[in-house]
Amino acid sequence: MTDKDKLLKMNNTPSDEDPLAELIVPDVTGLTRLDAALAYAEAGFYTVHCRKGTANPGSLLGAGWPAKSSRDPDVIRDWWEQWLSAEIALHAGRSGLVIFDIDATDAAEVPEVMHEHLKTAPKQTTRVDNSTKAHYLFKQPPGRRIGNGTGALGSGWGEVRGSNGVIMLTPSTHRKASQGGVYAQCHLA
Repeated sequence: MTDKDKLLKMNNTPSDEDPLAELIVPDVTGLTRLDAALAYAEAGFYTVHCRKGTANPGSLLGAGWPAKSSRDPDVIRDWWEQWLSAEIALHAGRSGLVIFDIDATDAAEVPEVMHEHLKTAPKQTTRVDNSTKAHYLFKQPPGRRIGNGTGALGSGWGEVRGSNGVIMLTPSTHRKASQGGVYAQCHLA
């Protein structure tokens, strides 16, 4: 197995009732965006293509993008033929995930109840100079469908990306790259 084939396992325990129990985050370091999108699809993630410089999932696929997100390799290859400069976004809810998008500059700003969970979650940092700012990935709890927002967690720390939420994925270019924005994978928080 090559380094590119190394996989990061999701932090949730698989169950027989969950057909996506083996969700994994592929290591896409050094891959092209097309190869990365195919690796995400193989891992079970539904992706969408976004116009460069935006995180809008409908920017290329238009209205109804949630039903158009895909993990079908042929669909993904077709998208790349149409939009060579597209960026990759993860459709969280359809992929069975809930993502905590932490925007706080200091861990003390993050609700205390989240601290222990964030330590073991696969994450993608979003700032070169601050590893606290990141996307932390979790599987949706069985029998629940978590939406977008902050709910009882309050404001000021970031947002929850669930149902029809999206995050941009490595190796996409961060729209604030000139200000230190980046999408970089980390093995564990």
